[in-house]
Amino acid sequence: MVIHDIRLEVNNLSVQIDHLLLGRTRNYILESKYFSSVLVSNNENFSIKTSKGYIGIPNPMLQAERQIDTLIKIINELNLDADMALTFDCCVLVSPGTHLPKKTP
Repeated sequence: MVIHDIRLEVNNLSVQIDHLLLGRTRNYILESKYFSSVLVSNNENFSIKTSKGYIGIPNPMLQAERQIDTLIKIINELNLDADMALTFDCCVLVSPGTHLPKKTP
């Protein structure tokens, strides 16, 4: 099952996910980023090139990993953990116009 643009709020927990793919044994969170320039990674720091130079942006992989952590907490809070696999992986999707240097994870 594929779910797009989902926002969940349970008690004090909330998560916004661009794309959620649910499978029988594995699930995926896909974070979409729309950059039409150079995306640079220096360890866990990311930046994009603009006409005014480079601007730092939040690490999209860390963002997706935090989404996984929060989603698992929500699933446990709703007692859904027995009904679904809690194995999640994450990927970041970027627009075709994004230039990724070889060192970008």
